Amino acid sequence: MGTFYVNDTNGNDGTGTEDNPALPYKTIGAALAAANTSGDIIEITDEATYNESTSTSNMRLEANNVTITHTGSFSLGRPKIDAGGANQAINLNSKTDITLNGLHITNIQSGGSVLLNNAGAGLTITDCFFENVPGLGNDHLVGTVSKPARIKQSAFMFNGGG
Repeated sequence: MGTFYVNDTNGNDGTGTEDNPALPYKTIGAALAAANTSGDIIEITDEATYNESTSTSNMRLEANNVTITHTGSFSLGRPKIDAGGANQAINLNSKTDITLNGLHITNIQSGGSVLLNNAGAGLTITDCFFENVPGLGNDHLVGTVSKPARIKQSAFMFNGGG
């Protein structure tokens, strides 16, 4: 179980390493690929726009019980994942107990969704903003009694196209 830091300005996917905030990854996709143990955390430390999606990078979870969170200053804004008009931003890869916290996800194509390949077991979305996103997930977000899907604490979805 470790923490993988991401920072667009100071990061480097070639030298990013676990548990060292001085050596962050540059992209969220590279950090996700490295986070392959249950309990891993992807910690985004800035408010940059990350042009990443399931079609432009490896935005695929490799372990259960992974958290993707923002720990920078909310006074400046959330980190933005711009999917660039792709069909999805994050491939949950049928993993369970995933937490998304403090993210701004935008620019999903018509008919697409923020998340791909997840039944929703244990999914928690907290303090996220989804903009120009036609849907949240494609597998109905059907959690279980023991692992419900939860959207809480001011998560908001906006799709200006109706």
